[in-house]
Order: sequence, then C-alpha cells, then structure tokens
Amino acid sequence: MSEEAIVETGGADVAPEETVETVDTKVETTGTEATETAAESGAEESTEEAAEEAAEFAMEWPEGYEATEQFASLTTEAAKAVGITDGKLAGAYTAKVIQAIEAEADKRVAEDDAALKADWGADYAANKEECQAYIKRMSAKAGLSEQDVAVLATPKGMRLIQAMRTEVGEGAAAVGKPTASAEDEAWAKAVMSNPNHADYKAFHNPSDPRWRSLNARYNRVKGF
Repeated sequence: MSEEAIVETGGADVAPEETVETVDTKVETTGTEATETAAESGAEESTEEAAEEAAEFAMEWPEGYEATEQFASLTTEAAKAVGITDGKLAGAYTAKVIQAIEAEADKRVAEDDAALKADWGADYAANKEECQAYIKRMSAKAGLSEQDVAVLATPKGMRLIQAMRTEVGEGAAAVGKPTASAEDEAWAKAVMSNPNHADYKAFHNPSDPRWRSLNARYNRVKGF
C-alpha cells in the first residue's frame, strides 16, 4: 500500500476507502452496542435476583395457625413493603398480632355477655335462644347465610334483635299480646329451636309447601 493510500488517524492506519468519519462511526456503534449489552445484562440480572428473592421469601406460619391464601398473599406483600425479608419472622409476628386482636375481641364479647346476663336475669337463656331462632328464621327468609349475619349473634346483636322482637310484638315484653295456650306456646318454642320437631324443617325452609301455613300459625300464637 502506498503512502498516499494511508491516512493517519490517531496512530491507526486506515485504508482510503475508510475515511475518518467511517472509523468514528464504527467506534461509536461498537461503544453503543457494548453499553446496550451491558444494560441488558444488568437488567436481566436484576430481574433474576428479584425473582429469586420473591421465590425465597414465603410466610411461614407458626404450627397450628392457619391462614387463607388471600390473607397470606396480603401479609406477604405487606411484609415486603416494610422490608421484612425473613418469612418465618414475618409469619410469627403477623400471627401474634392477629391472636392479640382476637383475644381482645373475645374479652369484649365476654364483658358484653356478662352485662346482658345481668340485664335479662332469669330470662337470659330463653331470650337468647329465641333471638337465635329469630335470626335464623329471618336470615332464611332473606336468603342470607349465618356468616352474613354473624354480627347479630353477639351480645349486642342479641340486644338489637330482642328490641326488634319486642317492638313487633314477638318478644316477652310485648304489651297487649293475646294469651296463647300452653300447648301453642310449647309448639312455637319447639318449632323455633328444636331441630327434631316434626315441623322444624318446614318452618325454617321458605321453599317448603308448609312454610307459609306454619309461619302463619306461629304468628297467631305470638300475637301478630
């Protein structure tokens, strides 16, 4: 190659068909590709690390404690959000918190129940039984499950139900209620609370052909 055919570019010999601009472009392109490759490699590593971290973290509940899949998912995300990376520690802490909340709730229910017993006195057992039967009957009419109306099964819920029953004339404190025979009263009580009674299932099942007549009879006995 002749001297005229060589162009000096910072110590590098370039053929005449490769100008300085061509060499610069190649260098820039190579540098860009290297940068992009490094970035992609770094992103892949970050994604893999995140996936490994997510796979490694799992809530470990204490023995005997059961959590629903939805609750476990929610608590897992919460633990990650505050930087807890130990699944066993997170599970134990969450379980303790839930147990403390449940214990406090049980304590309040016990206190409310004690107050209810004091207020209802000798009628406590009978009122509670009739309120529970009333809730079950009304729930069936409304198409609601026991879980849907669980709050009514609490002592405060019982107070509300008893007040409603009294208001409509069904409760023991109803005023002006016609006097029913002992036999009718016994039937009404049994059909409301005794699953072994012959009319119990039909009385509590709105789809049963006898449901309407049995409820009408019950209403007559109770005076409404």
